[in-house]
Amino acid sequence: MKKKRINALYRGAKYSLFGIVIQTFVMSSLFANGILNEDGNSKAIETVSVQDRTITGKVTSAEDGLPLVSLSVYIKGTTSGVVTESDGAYRITVPQNATTLVFRYLGFITQEVEISGRNSINVVMQPEVVDFGEVIVTALNIPRDAKTLPYTAQQVNAKELNMAQQQNVTNALAGKVAGVQIRTESGARLGSNASVRIRGNISLTSDGGALWVVDGTPGINPSSINMDEVESVNILKGPNATALYGQRAADGVVMITTKRAAKGDMSVDFTTGITFEEVGRQPKYQNSYGGGGSANWITYNYNPNHPAEWQVFDGKKYHDYTDDASWGPKLDGSEYIPWYAWYPGSKYSFKTTTFDPQPNNIRDYWETGTTLRNNIALSKGGEGYSMRVSYTNEQQTGLIPNSELKKNYISAKLDFDVSERFSIRTNVNYQDQETQGDFGDGYANNATGNFNSWFHRDLDMDIMRELSQFKTPTGNIASWNHSNVSSTTNFNTANFNRGNYWYNPYTYFELLDNRNNTNRVFGDISLTYKLNDKFSITGTARRYEVFGRSEYRLPALLANSASQAGYFNAYSTSQSRYTEDNFEFLATYSETFGDLSVDFNLGGNLRNNLSTSINGGTSGGMVVPDLWSIANSVNPTTTGHGYSLEKTRSVFARATLGYKEYLFLEATLRNDLSSTLPKGENGFIYPSVGGSFVFSEFTEDLLPALSYGKIRAGYAEVGSELNPYTTEAYYGIGSTQFSGNLLMSVPSRLVDPSLKPVTNSSLEFGTDLKFFERRAGFSFTYYNEKHRDDILSAQIATGSGYSSILQNAGSTQRTGIELVLSGTPVRSGDFEWNLTFNWAKNKSEIVSIADNLESLIYSSGSFGFARTVHQVGKEWGQLRGTAILRNAEGLPILDGNGLFTADQNHYFGSVLPDFNGGIISTLTWKDLTLNMSFDYQKGGKFFSLSEHWGNYSGLLDETAAINENGKNVRDAVADGGGIRMVGVDVNGNPVDRYVSAFNYFHQFYGKNRMAETMIYDATYLKMRELSVNYRVPVTKVFGNSPFNSINVSFIARNPWLIATAKGQDNWDPSDQSASYGENGQLPSTRSYGLSVKFGF
Repeated sequence: MKKKRINALYRGAKYSLFGIVIQTFVMSSLFANGILNEDGNSKAIETVSVQDRTITGKVTSAEDGLPLVSLSVYIKGTTSGVVTESDGAYRITVPQNATTLVFRYLGFITQEVEISGRNSINVVMQPEVVDFGEVIVTALNIPRDAKTLPYTAQQVNAKELNMAQQQNVTNALAGKVAGVQIRTESGARLGSNASVRIRGNISLTSDGGALWVVDGTPGINPSSINMDEVESVNILKGPNATALYGQRAADGVVMITTKRAAKGDMSVDFTTGITFEEVGRQPKYQNSYGGGGSANWITYNYNPNHPAEWQVFDGKKYHDYTDDASWGPKLDGSEYIPWYAWYPGSKYSFKTTTFDPQPNNIRDYWETGTTLRNNIALSKGGEGYSMRVSYTNEQQTGLIPNSELKKNYISAKLDFDVSERFSIRTNVNYQDQETQGDFGDGYANNATGNFNSWFHRDLDMDIMRELSQFKTPTGNIASWNHSNVSSTTNFNTANFNRGNYWYNPYTYFELLDNRNNTNRVFGDISLTYKLNDKFSITGTARRYEVFGRSEYRLPALLANSASQAGYFNAYSTSQSRYTEDNFEFLATYSETFGDLSVDFNLGGNLRNNLSTSINGGTSGGMVVPDLWSIANSVNPTTTGHGYSLEKTRSVFARATLGYKEYLFLEATLRNDLSSTLPKGENGFIYPSVGGSFVFSEFTEDLLPALSYGKIRAGYAEVGSELNPYTTEAYYGIGSTQFSGNLLMSVPSRLVDPSLKPVTNSSLEFGTDLKFFERRAGFSFTYYNEKHRDDILSAQIATGSGYSSILQNAGSTQRTGIELVLSGTPVRSGDFEWNLTFNWAKNKSEIVSIADNLESLIYSSGSFGFARTVHQVGKEWGQLRGTAILRNAEGLPILDGNGLFTADQNHYFGSVLPDFNGGIISTLTWKDLTLNMSFDYQKGGKFFSLSEHWGNYSGLLDETAAINENGKNVRDAVADGGGIRMVGVDVNGNPVDRYVSAFNYFHQFYGKNRMAETMIYDATYLKMRELSVNYRVPVTKVFGNSPFNSINVSFIARNPWLIATAKGQDNWDPSDQSASYGENGQLPSTRSYGLSVKFGF
């Protein structure tokens, strides 16, 4: 234990003047007294008498590339040696027969390096991981010694988080923490964050929603966090870890610690980088048939009612433009009249072209996104003070045309000691963000909602781009989806001169002006007074404030350019403001009484959450086109105003008792009073108790390979609160009046007067082990958590005067295990390989819901194909929808037309995975480092609405596949085409026949929204991050220069979706925008880039 304490001391003080002096003194003393040499035997220092040659070099730290001062360099087998200078340089004279140099530095791994005739040897020292004193930031931002914790704690450091310099912290966590599922969003949705599930789910009314805490300030939106400033992330997973946060922590807590200055000279870091983003996986489209609702060509016949310019088309053919499906003629290269040729004013006017496949037209649509990111940070620490200032600018253009994001981050931290007992700590963070574009990814959005659901496979995207502002004779923007030519069509025909359902996709995004601005500021100021070395008191004021504003302008030109798109010339604007204020008091007492230690906290918190908003917009169009004023509305304007205030008062305590540094007992208690619950029932207490035993203190001789061993166990309870005013009677005010009087609605929901908070109780135990001088590690955790008294709305008899009642009901339970393996499989000379593997399995079961209620619909997608449903006796989040009705042998029951029959309300399985995890691999050779991270999951179901409509409209490859007869399924059944249907009829008689592809793919919508063929397994294995980092040997390359360090990195994000479930190759299951799956979402993306970091 003494050696571990010494190592920790030296490692922490290595760059301070005190550390340099002490290390030089101790190392010299150890050599001089014969205590320290390469094999641990006592030897006296020898005088070098044979001076054959001199070896020089420099020694740096692998952590940050900085020189190591007063490091010992000596000849193996002797005690002849030197220590490094202030710049890490050394110069040693060796005899002719010397073969190896030994480099030794407390807190780092000793290295033996072969001389091999070299006169210059540079060495990079790897830090030695020290178990003793490993500090973990826990609830309420209290730093704790890891061995005292009675629950699992997996902390992710900045190096692992910034492996590929992710733009947000949620994406950076993917695959790096056991039991945490990260569901990312498409990179085309600028400014979006991934959703975080911790240990699956257990609530009947929510999906995720972890509390984010930055430097102790709770309630932070992950978008507010600057990745350049993150030092570490620790996820508190269950009630045992989150009990001190009480009601807000039911879904877990993400604790983020940001960087602060260390003691030393002024340091300046400047990082600049650029990344390029492109579309990843896309659906497989068919490239055999063009647009339209019919496979038959239409022959154009000129008549005098038509424009004279159209005479050149007389007798030529064209396909159906007005139907937006792709059940059109075969793409055979024949001559035809394209959609744009009918209009004057372009180089393509009144010219035919060939009807050719466009296999890459959708991929060609997407822009190459670019992100420019620059950060500069200044740090300075001295005796009794430290300061750090950082600024980051980020400018991003998206894959969607005319989409962009601009961000600026500023952070400032100043800590100083007013006196020996009184200190002040400040922290301020500011961010402004502006986005431009429409990032909607639901059904019928004008990007993927178009391409994957309703589109023509013959469209040439280069021509679409070129004609994005091309106008028809009526002044509207030309569309590929205009009406077909009739005997009376001319240059004034309304629907011929505009789109039917769809615009040119470039036109929509170029003309739409949709801007959102967000300003966020958060931080704290804390005052700490030390009564003595054992007792301190801290008062902290924290604020998180968000101000948002938006403006939406849809011009008349766009509204008028499609007949059934449903858009009006419109203007709307909104403003919102949200603040959270926390005023904390925390007393800390630590004392040792012989073999006993006491660590105690007592505190309180006053929290106020205030939200206000106001919005307004036009309705039904604008009287004066494009006069951007709400008052310019055709119909009465739509306005809204929101106000919400929530108050919570809390007291809490924590006590840890230790015995001889190996046995620890901990208890916490928190009492919350919430304004959102009924008076008299709004106070609730959350306790926890746990312990840990470091048994490796007794196994040194019995298990020499075991470097560290600990078992831990605990029990805890936490709860969750309601939204403000949920328990109050609501009288809604209507937008119209009657004879000058307001029209109001009366409450339809009764609130149970005995309503109480939801409660989660959890039992957790596990072990943490490290072997072979900490080269390998293993962590195991088991948890069993019960969730009861959820707050649900249940139907009641209307004779009561109400239609529903808000009451406590329902019970769920989840159990699971989490495993983490870490180690250094290879360490040889200049090469080292570090590997971390995590795996977790969770099962969440619905025990009960409410009286006479067996299922509860949680969410539903467009058209009601699939819903996320909680069903008693089944796992959380069942995907429910209409399946194919089958007999006892599993054969489909077919109707008289040979099509499927429906089995309604079928359960396809849970949306939660069977298990998930991740892998982090780091390979280092000299100054070169290769980092890789992987993310995987097995199981979990999802529904694809895009797949349904893509097949319904003939876009996807299934609709033009080759059948068992070697014919295209679109060929006539009589000619060997069609899709084979094998099953039984309603009487059980065998059926084996072919049906037309059109009828086959259209049956799923008409038969109770049949979902089965669009339900998929969400299994995947994905490389999330890849980076190659080169630490430039600054002194060798530049000599004397202002640079302390230069690091060059090639980075890739989501470069490789390695595997998905069999039969599912259209979608990336790691990107899910809804709990039930995807509803027309934007495509998955991958990024590549370069970053350079300069240290001064």
